[in-house]
Amino acid sequence: MLSASVAVLDTSSNTLLAVVPVGGDPFKLAITPSGDTVYVANSADNTVTAIDTHTNTGVATIPVGSGPLAVAITPFLAPNLQVEPASYSFGNVLIGATASTHITLTNSGNAPLKITTIHTSSSLDGNPFVFQLPSSLPLTLSPNTSVKVGVTYSPTLLLTQQNNSLIIASNDPAKSETVVALSGRGVLTVGALQAVSELSAYMGYAIEKQLIAGSGAGASADNRVAALKTMIDSAGSLIERNAISAACGKLETIYQKVDGNATPPDFATGQGVPGFGAGVLSIINSLNCSAVTKQRGRS
Repeated sequence: MLSASVAVLDTSSNTLLAVVPVGGDPFKLAITPSGDTVYVANSADNTVTAIDTHTNTGVATIPVGSGPLAVAITPFLAPNLQVEPASYSFGNVLIGATASTHITLTNSGNAPLKITTIHTSSSLDGNPFVFQLPSSLPLTLSPNTSVKVGVTYSPTLLLTQQNNSLIIASNDPAKSETVVALSGRGVLTVGALQAVSELSAYMGYAIEKQLIAGSGAGASADNRVAALKTMIDSAGSLIERNAISAACGKLETIYQKVDGNATPPDFATGQGVPGFGAGVLSIINSLNCSAVTKQRGRS
């Protein structure tokens, strides 16, 4: 039996890196698709040598049939889920409006991809992020085919960043779940009158969904939150009549009752209150009220 070796060369400098002992009379070799392992057919001693390309050492000698002359490697078959975009921000979306996009799911592998479930990572008040499937699940994508998943965002909190994730479960061997981060923020229209109308509608929604509640107990709590709603509507009427000074005073009073300061006591509590207060302050700003500087100093 002839002993032999395989020489490892640096192709950039054409220099010898290592000499790896193998079996007798090595004839042909093959490398795995990952490049991690080289297999050498040793025709004189009926074996195949496995060489680790990271260490340039033989890691196994495999007995085979008589006089092997070549090595053939079956390609690794696996699906590969690619998503585009990998994350998406809806940016600023008007309260009461809905923004939409789609996420493209592509099988860039060489085996069928089975998508088993798609869901959001958390349950948010009012379910602002909603996705629509093109067909029922499970869904199978052949290699080099795609499908689009529609996603909509309808903000349920005002001037508050809302985040969620779309989680896609599949048979991709590299990652059983693929996560697409989603975000968005509810805002008001630039015009003061329309903004007050939208803020009033938002407050009604927030009260219904228990995002805003009156402070205190019983009827007192209900009366306080109802008073806030009445003051917002009154501010809108004043702006409509061009009574800007009176509207500014009304808006300043509203802001003082939701700004989180102990004096005067706040009229409302809940997850939706900070965004509501920010909405009031943005309207004060848009009207160039003299109270703006004072309110900013307090907040």
